[in-house]
Amino acid sequence: MEKQKLSSIMFLVSGILVLLNAAFLYYIIYAVENAAQHHQLVLNSTEAALLRNEGAIVFILPTIGIFSSIVLLLSSYMINKGKNVKMWAVAGIVFSLLSILGNGGFIVGFLIGIIAGVLALVK
Repeated sequence: MEKQKLSSIMFLVSGILVLLNAAFLYYIIYAVENAAQHHQLVLNSTEAALLRNEGAIVFILPTIGIFSSIVLLLSSYMINKGKNVKMWAVAGIVFSLLSILGNGGFIVGFLIGIIAGVLALVK
């Protein structure tokens, strides 16, 4: 039971870090876009295209981070309740790996999520 509690806390920390990182990435995208619109930032054609409709892919990475953090936080809750621990541990590991696309919670969140999943799987 101790391992489950520790794993739950680690998934909680991981989910929070991934969520904070995704919010930070959204802020950076917004700041660059805002500066470009006010001509405070000179962009070449490729950079400008990334900020227009063709560049919607820029928003995919932080969105993956948001979804990953939701699953990590849900994994934390479900492991704490003791329901389907192995399934939620595997889901936590998968979404920790997926969160690396959005910088993985400053990389630390990604590592904590992997360790938490392994800890929940080992009896």
